[in-house]
This record gives sequence, C-alpha cells and structure tokens, in this order.
Amino acid sequence: SGDSDLDEKPAVAAMTPGSVGPPRAPPATAAARSTSSSSHVGAATAQNKPKAIWADHEIQPLERTVLADDPRPCPNYEVVYKQSIGAEDVFLGMGNRTPSTASCEDMVIVIDVPNTKHSDMQLDVSHTFLDFETPGLKLGLPLPHP
Repeated sequence: SGDSDLDEKPAVAAMTPGSVGPPRAPPATAAARSTSSSSHVGAATAQNKPKAIWADHEIQPLERTVLADDPRPCPNYEVVYKQSIGAEDVFLGMGNRTPSTASCEDMVIVIDVPNTKHSDMQLDVSHTFLDFETPGLKLGLPLPHP
C-alpha cells in the first residue's frame, strides 16, 4: 500500500500558470472558422493576426506620412509647450494642471532653416500633422494633441 501512495502525483504538481482562471474553450477548427460570419471585421483580423493589439478598423490613419525615399534631410527643430497658469496653480495648487503636455494650451515648433528664403518655404499645418518643405530640407511631424 505504501508503493501506491508514492505513484500518485499531488494535485499541486499539475498546476501551471495557465491553470489559473476559468478554463479556456478549445480552439475552433478550420471548418468552424470558415462557416463563421465574415462581416465582423475584428474577428477576421484576430484570426489573421493572432498577436495583434488592435483590429485594422480601430486604427485611424495619419493624414500624411513621411516619405522614406525622400533624400532631403530633416532640419533641426524644437517643440515647446506653453501653459497659462494662475496664482491658484502656483501658490495654492488648486488647479488641475500638471507639468505634462496634456495640460498645455499652446505648442510652438521652432524650425532652424539657415540661409533659406521665405519664398522657398512651404508650410502646411493640420490638426494632426505638420508638413514643412524647402528645396534642401523636409520635415513631416505628427502632432501629439489634435
């Protein structure tokens, strides 16, 4: 009887990190996937890309993208965020302001373009993208806060 007790494995040894939580449903077979409705975009994306964080319909495209094949270099630039603060923010700490960019009202972008005429510059600014071009420089900058 002592040998039969040693042959039994304790229940703790069978536990793995995957054992925690509710039991998982068995994976769907290929036949079950083909018969499911293809109108749900998220389900189709999850099947095609199992490690995807977002579905394709959840990603908003940028208005413009920076062309990788453009040989012009990027100019030096600096982004400065500005806040309007009052006495209650400084002395009493009563405002909801934080030093982060989320509490800033204004954003100033300073672009260094030496030896360039104003007539040679092209600037296009939208809510989400800044596009700046000169004959020798190109800057495509996605903006953080629309």
